[in-house]
Amino acid sequence: MNLFAFRKQLDALILPLVSGIAKLPLSANQWTLIGVLVGCLCSYFLSKGFLGLGFAALVIRGLCDHLDGYVARNKNDRSTFGAILDDTADRWILGVITVVGVCIYRSTTRMHWH
Repeated sequence: MNLFAFRKQLDALILPLVSGIAKLPLSANQWTLIGVLVGCLCSYFLSKGFLGLGFAALVIRGLCDHLDGYVARNKNDRSTFGAILDDTADRWILGVITVVGVCIYRSTTRMHWH
């Protein structure tokens, strides 16, 4: 089982928060770029061993990802560029940068075997 199994329940739970924050005058692409910056902060925090801050940044990055989709759909702010930007940002932030942060942290806290 994965998180997608809980997607509807999670969406219903955070909808009031997302719809409130979405009233800010930011476009979907701006939310995506904010998510990228927060993801980079997440990677930095994780690499330095600030695991609590890293987790908090990861949650905020997820909220930004949710916000960019919500704004795109509900404010008619959809574009091909935005869809590609969002998909690329999601893959790079979650697939590479966050993992790099964890790997840097683990490489500095574990004894290396030769």
